[in-house]
Amino acid sequence: MIFHLKRVSILLSIFFFFLVLFLLFSHLNVLSYSDNTPPSIYMQFPKESEIVSGSICVKFTVIDKESRIESVLIRIDGELCDILAGDFKKKKALEYDLKLDTTKLSEGRHILTVSASSCNGNATTTKDTLFYVDNHPLNVEVILGGSNRVYPGSVLPLQCVLSEEVRDIRVEIMGYDIFLFTTDIGYEGFVPIRLAVEPEEVDMEVSLTDNLGESVNINKKILILPKGFESEYIVLPETKAEPIPKEVIEKEYQILLNELLSPSEVLYEKDGFIIPVEGKITSPYGTYRRFSNGVVSRHIGVDYSCPEGTEVKACGAGVVRLIDDFAIRGKFVLIDHGWGVYSLYNHLSDVLVDVGDIVSKGDVIGKVGSTGLATGPHLHWEVRVGRWAVDPLQWTDERIFANLH
Repeated sequence: MIFHLKRVSILLSIFFFFLVLFLLFSHLNVLSYSDNTPPSIYMQFPKESEIVSGSICVKFTVIDKESRIESVLIRIDGELCDILAGDFKKKKALEYDLKLDTTKLSEGRHILTVSASSCNGNATTTKDTLFYVDNHPLNVEVILGGSNRVYPGSVLPLQCVLSEEVRDIRVEIMGYDIFLFTTDIGYEGFVPIRLAVEPEEVDMEVSLTDNLGESVNINKKILILPKGFESEYIVLPETKAEPIPKEVIEKEYQILLNELLSPSEVLYEKDGFIIPVEGKITSPYGTYRRFSNGVVSRHIGVDYSCPEGTEVKACGAGVVRLIDDFAIRGKFVLIDHGWGVYSLYNHLSDVLVDVGDIVSKGDVIGKVGSTGLATGPHLHWEVRVGRWAVDPLQWTDERIFANLH
């Protein structure tokens, strides 16, 4: 009997010993809750780009391999969401579908934050995910104005009407980019058609990216019609018969190009141009030329026969950007009319303005002469959009400016 009682006493002592150990280890979190490894959070948006709209479902999973999930909190931009419900204290894993109505959020950038805590109270995970709300997709209307008949050397006024601001915009035609300028409707500019282009249908590509990174691409077809250009043979005087060295031409062109590729954001002239002199056209734009020294070229302006000293007027309002004396152009003036539109006045005998002068339409800027490569007194009037020389007479039609803002 005594032996039996001793045996029971020993067993009870052992039992209470292990019970104390168990309670001690439980209190110290070294038994079942000994691992401080935080829960893992996995989140999946409905779109890879994380640009969302309308009502969406964000799936997320919380896993705690060592403990149990004590709580899960969801916040958007720091504000606690009240849509989460459930008792997670007995779960090691939770899968949840967050229903989110993005129309109640502002457009643009937001942060979704999910925080999960273990029962041991020592392990918490927080996961932030950046997303963007775009409930108003970018709408674009591309409008080409001017004449319905497009020829080599024509210019088309361009309007890109936008429903919202964009991060980037590009308009490309026949391998070159169009200068674009910000207005209250979006972007506007002028599309030049090169003189040397063959009559054909060409593509104009408009590419835009909004502030959230979404892209819109629009293709416009432009039919370039054939046009008959004149031809002429020009006999040069012996004093000017020697061909001008190529390096001189290239150097002078680079000087001019530096100005042509730096367009002004201000549109100084908003009506049609005037013809800068009173005189007879002796060589139209686009004429095929053959010179007595063997040089062959296209005429990229309009020539007016005038007596020496005839006043030359600015065809439109603008700023004088360049005055120089080139081998071919002679003394000339370059006026910037804004938005990449320039006019040039060649072969002057005298220049009556200075670089930086602001001129109005009709102001006298110089006098007709025969400087440079000229066979006699005349004015060569030239209009360019960026680097491209276009038909000056088209600009005397007010429709080219009619719809611009």
